[in-house]
Amino acid sequence: MRVFIALNLPLEVKDYLFLLQSSFKSSNAKINFVAKKNLHQTLKFFGDINETKLETLQENLSNIHFNKFYVELSSFMVFPNVGLPKVLWVGLEPENTITNLQKLIDQFTLTIGKKDTKFGAHLTLGRIKLIKDKDKFFKDICDVKLKPLRFPVEKFSLIKSELTKNGPIYSNIQDYYLE
Repeated sequence: MRVFIALNLPLEVKDYLFLLQSSFKSSNAKINFVAKKNLHQTLKFFGDINETKLETLQENLSNIHFNKFYVELSSFMVFPNVGLPKVLWVGLEPENTITNLQKLIDQFTLTIGKKDTKFGAHLTLGRIKLIKDKDKFFKDICDVKLKPLRFPVEKFSLIKSELTKNGPIYSNIQDYYLE
């Protein structure tokens, strides 16, 4: 079973990000956009694990204690850089709070998966395949005035990811509520 841990987003945030994605669908770039229903902040990806590891993972996650917090959409950019853009993303703040939760999850899951050394608080909107006019594309990115939506984080979720020819299908396995 292929699993990961994520922060799910409120519908209002998904709706806004979908509109943002839509504004780039007619651009001069070929982008594989993340489906609106699949938008999330990944905290840790495990890949394929067996039932025994899944049970251990669920037990370990239930021992995590972390306070509820608020996050806000903060920036609109590309990874890894403007010279070679591969991913269109939106940043989240406060990044240190999200990173602290991710590190805690890492500590509680080291027996299941590797430590995540390249974590960044961001929401992937799409993977860039081709840009016909980089100057225009980056002008379009710079012209985006990101709405600083703020929303509560009250839980994180263990999610199953099933790969299909039409893209991944996510299903919630279990939620872990923050204090």
